[in-house]
Amino acid sequence: MPLNRISGHFDADDAKCDAVRNDIVKAMMGIDGLGITVEKGITCLFYPTKMMESDLESTIIIEVIGLFVKLERTDEIRKQLADKLGQVIRDHFPETNLVQCFVRPFDLAEGFSESRKKLVVPGGEEALA
Repeated sequence: MPLNRISGHFDADDAKCDAVRNDIVKAMMGIDGLGITVEKGITCLFYPTKMMESDLESTIIIEVIGLFVKLERTDEIRKQLADKLGQVIRDHFPETNLVQCFVRPFDLAEGFSESRKKLVVPGGEEALA
């Protein structure tokens, strides 16, 4: 499932991050070609940099990584995703001078591993979380 990294010059407490995350999830689940139907699998990491003194001083960058390559995830669908996520950030941080979104598709053949916690269910059988 995709990971959304939001970094740049912005001020956001937990409530603000939750609101942004909720809107990112809605935007992603609203794009049919992405095929994302489970909210739980969308992760957002926020990296606010309040003291940054550089060209990024009034820029917020969103990076979508770990979006597995699939035939239905065309260039047009990825562009739609970038536009929608950029608009979510623009709506929440209208004072920001520049919002950029990079959608980086990931091919499983490039290397991927997943490890899930084993749970013991009634009857002593093991199941994956």
